[in-house]
Amino acid sequence: MKHFHLLMVALTLGLFLYQAIVVFVGEKANPSPMLRRAMHVCYALLLVSGLYMFTVWYQFMAPWAWAKLVLFIVAVSATAKAARPSTTPAQAKFGMLLATIAYVAILVLAVKKPLGLL
Repeated sequence: MKHFHLLMVALTLGLFLYQAIVVFVGEKANPSPMLRRAMHVCYALLLVSGLYMFTVWYQFMAPWAWAKLVLFIVAVSATAKAARPSTTPAQAKFGMLLATIAYVAILVLAVKKPLGLL
């Protein structure tokens, strides 16, 4: 399951980077329906596999895991709002910047697993 989760992490980050590049280059941030479906599937599988690993391996959710879950929700929400056709280019860039910060924080928490948050 860990390998599957890491595959979903790589796919999610790849799709996010593609969409962020499109936004920061200045093109319209509205992704194609195929890309939108792929992002939804990756988000769902990433969330389900992560929650499954924590319930099976740890039998509880550590505080840093809750922080990763909240940051993931922030990243998905900011990405979705940046991809709306009604957003201005400045709003889309800010949304992608916020999502980038959230994804970087998730990766830091995933690597460090801070024990101080217990």
